[in-house]
Amino acid sequence: MLSVLYVDDESGLLDIGKIFLESLGHFNIDTVTSALDALSLMSQKWYDAVVSDYQMPDMDGIELLRRVRTSGNDIPFILFTGRGREEIAIQALNEGADFYLQKGGDPASQFTELAYKIRQAINRRSAELALKESEKRLSEIINFLPDATFAIDRSGRVIAWNLAMEELTHISSADIMGKGDREHSLPIYGKRRKMLADLILEPDEAFLKNYRFVQSEGGHLIAESTIFWNNGRPTTVMAKASPLYDQKGEVVGAIESMRDITNRVSTEEELRAANERIIASEQKLRDQYDELLRREKELRESKEQLQMFMDSASDAFTIWDHDLNLIDLNKNALGYLPPGTRKEDVTGRNLVDLLPEFGQGGQCERFLDVIRTGVPFTSVEKMPEDRFGTCWLTIRAFRVGGGLGVSTNDITSMKEVEDKLKDANEELTRDKEELKRHVDRLGTSQAALRVSEEKFRAFTECLSDFTTITDRDRRHTYVSPSVLRLMGLDAEKILGTVCTSDDNPLKIHPDDYHKIISCSEQASHDPGKIVNIPIFRSLDRDGRTLYIEGSFVYLPDLLGVQGLLFHGRDVTDRILMEKAAQESEARYRNVIVSSPYGMHFYELRPDRSLIFTGANPSADQILRMSHIPIVGKTLESAFPALAGTEVPEQYRHVAEHGGTWQSEQLSYQGGSINGVFAVTAFQTSPGSMAAMFVDVTERKRTEDALLDREEQFRQLISMMPVPICLIGNNGTFQYINNKFQQYFSYTVDDLRTLDDWWTRAYPDEEYRRKVIDVWMTAVRESKLSGKDIEPMEFKVTCKDGMVKDVIISGMVFDQFTCTTFIDITERKRTEDALQQSERKKRTMIDNLIDLVYEADMDGNFTMVSPSGARLLGFSYPAEMIGLPISRMFANPEDVNAFMKALSKTGSLSGYPMALRSRDGTVHHVVSNNRFAYDDRGALKGVEGVLHDVTELRRVENALRMANRKLTLLSGITRHDIKNQLLVLDGNIYLGRSVPNVPERMKQLIDRAQGASEAISRQIDFTKDYEELGVRSAVWQDVIALAWNAAAALPMRDVKLVIQGTGLELFADPLVEKVFYNLMDNSLRHGGGKLTTITISMIDHGGDLEITYQDDGEGIAAADKGKLFTKGYGKNTGLGLFLSKEILSITGISICENGEPGRGARFEIKVPSGAWRSVSRG
Repeated sequence: MLSVLYVDDESGLLDIGKIFLESLGHFNIDTVTSALDALSLMSQKWYDAVVSDYQMPDMDGIELLRRVRTSGNDIPFILFTGRGREEIAIQALNEGADFYLQKGGDPASQFTELAYKIRQAINRRSAELALKESEKRLSEIINFLPDATFAIDRSGRVIAWNLAMEELTHISSADIMGKGDREHSLPIYGKRRKMLADLILEPDEAFLKNYRFVQSEGGHLIAESTIFWNNGRPTTVMAKASPLYDQKGEVVGAIESMRDITNRVSTEEELRAANERIIASEQKLRDQYDELLRREKELRESKEQLQMFMDSASDAFTIWDHDLNLIDLNKNALGYLPPGTRKEDVTGRNLVDLLPEFGQGGQCERFLDVIRTGVPFTSVEKMPEDRFGTCWLTIRAFRVGGGLGVSTNDITSMKEVEDKLKDANEELTRDKEELKRHVDRLGTSQAALRVSEEKFRAFTECLSDFTTITDRDRRHTYVSPSVLRLMGLDAEKILGTVCTSDDNPLKIHPDDYHKIISCSEQASHDPGKIVNIPIFRSLDRDGRTLYIEGSFVYLPDLLGVQGLLFHGRDVTDRILMEKAAQESEARYRNVIVSSPYGMHFYELRPDRSLIFTGANPSADQILRMSHIPIVGKTLESAFPALAGTEVPEQYRHVAEHGGTWQSEQLSYQGGSINGVFAVTAFQTSPGSMAAMFVDVTERKRTEDALLDREEQFRQLISMMPVPICLIGNNGTFQYINNKFQQYFSYTVDDLRTLDDWWTRAYPDEEYRRKVIDVWMTAVRESKLSGKDIEPMEFKVTCKDGMVKDVIISGMVFDQFTCTTFIDITERKRTEDALQQSERKKRTMIDNLIDLVYEADMDGNFTMVSPSGARLLGFSYPAEMIGLPISRMFANPEDVNAFMKALSKTGSLSGYPMALRSRDGTVHHVVSNNRFAYDDRGALKGVEGVLHDVTELRRVENALRMANRKLTLLSGITRHDIKNQLLVLDGNIYLGRSVPNVPERMKQLIDRAQGASEAISRQIDFTKDYEELGVRSAVWQDVIALAWNAAAALPMRDVKLVIQGTGLELFADPLVEKVFYNLMDNSLRHGGGKLTTITISMIDHGGDLEITYQDDGEGIAAADKGKLFTKGYGKNTGLGLFLSKEILSITGISICENGEPGRGARFEIKVPSGAWRSVSRG
């Protein structure tokens, strides 16, 4: 907060100013109504600035300023007054005021400008103090800089040579200071040559080639150079040179610092080489990682397909680990378990626990053989009737990954059909034999056969399995409906047809046809024996490949014919699922073997020991060791350095419970392994896990170096004087500095992501969308072009609801965007106020009757007010733009006189000019003119206001003529009246001499005498008043004035005492009447006590106080306020009124401060400049 003291005798104006300035939020205003109170308050309290009125009763603003400066106080002082006289402004600035600001106009613009002037004055004063302090410390700073530093002036002479330079060159500053002709380069390069400091003052692009890595930034030069010292050792130095400026911003010299960076350059070269290796390694790892991701994606898709096949398969499907613990199963497999059993209830349980019957008869060992050898097997098993009832299963076991896959198909219905077919065949055989023995029973046997056939057909038609019958010639004699439906066949078209390899209605694949023929012939040669057919391929009605398994059995007499019975089942889902599992296993193994990442495999034993079971080739390469010797060892034995860390327990948890565990930087120091590794552990199956790792040692070193640089970067950002934040590429806030929190009040808890910022900083949805679109477009363009984000202006809502105008810019890096904010709220307010003020000024100019103009340095009009254009005979201001201002002078020679007068002081007030319009009319004007400057303080031209006084001149001439006439008339009139008064006084005298005049008549004569005397005095007053101000003020001796007045009065015994000598007043020639009237009043009204009149003179710090004191009766308190009122008093009532008017002409005041009964006391205050001391020779 800025503490400001505001002084003005108008309390209402103080209240308004305090309210307005404090409402801006940066000011704390104290107010006083007099300059004396201000001086008192300033002696008790410190202020940043003072704002003072000019015209105040006891002491004006100029005198207050003078006293403040006399006391040695250089506090910023602004004179804020309604008095618009140019001389007051000049006097204020000469006395040390920072700014002179005139009251009037719009209050908002007025106080906004005042606030701006206050800040500007404070900032300027702070800058001056800072400059002094800076100059004081500059030599100390340069002298104790750790880098060797020297400075030269524009002529090349050495003006600074610090201690580091002395140590570096063994030359003291005393020996080299003031020397030129490039003396400073001799101890550095052994010869006179240009250095960077010289190139700042005299740029030489060709010579810059003697340096390396030259950078030129904002007038600074940075470069590297190699110096050979006396010992011949080459030293690499980094030099930086900058210009030196004076207070006017002009270059007066240059400064150069040098730093030995030999070790740093060597280190950077090593780091650069290491970084190149790291980049190459990272690119290779990145390619490998992408390949791993691709393969992982394929594996994941394969697993998803496997899961889809399992869920859609009609068979029961289960997957077991190498110890026959259940890993996964489909919904059909749950059907073999007790009702209500859920998948999670049985996952992880052992086969023997779930199905104890498989623990007998070597079944588990057969499953384990499949896991070990990879050779699948298929068997038909009858399940225990006590648990499953009558149930026959086809069980196919095959290896999946490191475990077992089991496909189970319920063939109970098929077995029942086969049994019934066997029974039917046996019955038919018995019937045939009985037919041979009992021909007479033929009809009965045929009827039984038909019944049996009907039963067979009814049974086969309700099955979903396939059933066909062919005779010895391979003609189809029966096809079950399920076959017709699946193949899309018509029974009438297929029955009786012969099945060949080229024409088989069942659409058997040609490559599999020989399997069918071979098995059918085998069954034909051994009637009654069931011959299983290897799985063969066929096509359904939609052309989809089907996989079918089944069997042949030859029946000598089936349904009246000899033929082959085929019974089959669609096992397409099971086969596809097995293939998917095998492909998944192959891809899985391929990923492991070809992975660029090292992989370790472990099994968790019942005693919770974690056994190392193997590694992939990349693990051998990364760790530079063979893993074969440690297979079968515990984790702690295989890798002793991991014992006592969290790794073993984390691995056990993953193997037992699943999930993953990661460590970005796992350090291992032991044996031949020394490095840092990124590790990811995951479960491969219950009780088993794998650890995938990659060597990140080099990356760790690089990251540590980057972290150090990042920390330095963050420290730099935290010290920046503007709000800064870092936003990651994923849209999260990575860092905000203190200034950000101070400006916007948002903390890291408020802003987690960029979306949080959008929502909070831009609550208006429409404006938010616009900001997001503009900003994100700028970020994308910056990424493409590599350039910084150009500054953009937005309105940001702070946490407290305040809306600030902010300029936002940024730089896009690889991992984040660095965004900077500059608060321009105050600047915008000021600009808005200035724009509003400018608009009002423009409106005012457009409506002024005066001529307002601006001209450039070439003397051509750049702006003219409309009224001014009309005054000079133009229709529009635009017609005058570009015309020379000399066109408006009636006499062209007056232009030179005008510019000469303006050049002397920079401004002209009340300057008379004669203008000539286009039609030749001459206009007389009074002008205020001044030089105009731009925002940088450079002269840009002339501006002024010209007031047309042509009519006023005519009126003044007329008034002057009238005044001469009136003066003549009043002189004649006074003369005539005095003559008549003489007649009147003579008659009064004669009247008094008549004897025996009645008393009443005497009273009337006395009254007439009094009236005559009053008229005489009034006539004298009119003469004096007529002369008042007519003649110019002159210097007059105070003592002579007093004695002359006394000489004209009957002083009787009253003594006149004058204290002080050699003083003169600058006053109207009638000032003697002031002393005359004061003495006359004392003599008339002082009474019998009056004996002495004393006149004294005292200097009060520039002002003169003349005291007139008598010892008479004094003046009553009731009369004090009316003493100087015209017509008030016991005589004419005009003496004191006239005295005050005479004194006020030259700024002299008078008041009465005596005590009633103790004499009259008049104090005449003469301001500085209206009196002087004159030595008497």
